[in-house]
Amino acid sequence: MPTCGSVDSRLLRSQLLSPSKVAIKLDSASFFFYDFRLRELGDTVWSIYSNDDSEIYVENLKLNKQYEYQVRVYCSSRSNGGWSGSAFFNTESTTAFTNSDKLKIKVYPVPASNILNLQFEEEESKNTNYEILDAFGKTILHGIFRQSYQRLDVSIWRDGMYFIKIYTPRGLQIIKCLILR
Repeated sequence: MPTCGSVDSRLLRSQLLSPSKVAIKLDSASFFFYDFRLRELGDTVWSIYSNDDSEIYVENLKLNKQYEYQVRVYCSSRSNGGWSGSAFFNTESTTAFTNSDKLKIKVYPVPASNILNLQFEEEESKNTNYEILDAFGKTILHGIFRQSYQRLDVSIWRDGMYFIKIYTPRGLQIIKCLILR
């Protein structure tokens, strides 16, 4: 059994399974028991979930909110290592897009191997927040698009499917892209 101590928050993972459901997982060695706690960012009250597995599922989350979560592990029935540092995730919007609501974005080449180009056809795209996730839901890159044309170096990314989440005033837009060499 591993030594009991505070868990490094970098070992915490979250994956949004639907706009209001998340899976939270601790990537580490096995322990006797786990407590996960979760709250809407800025709230003072935590919801605590206890489990004998290193993964939990939380449903009925509020949409378009940021959540904070932590874990505490037990090495025996009474000994715990204290709460980890915080990790965060955002729930998504369920805003439906019509084709006229979406930003017009060209993504090329498909598949990409070294460079991925994104070209926005509208001025509204400037200063738009984005997040790029791999197929497992892990954030690879995030930031702000400052221009209507973006060139991303993807040469060190693994082959596979990626998702570009673009947060616009109209809502969330997700674009799939494929990296293949």
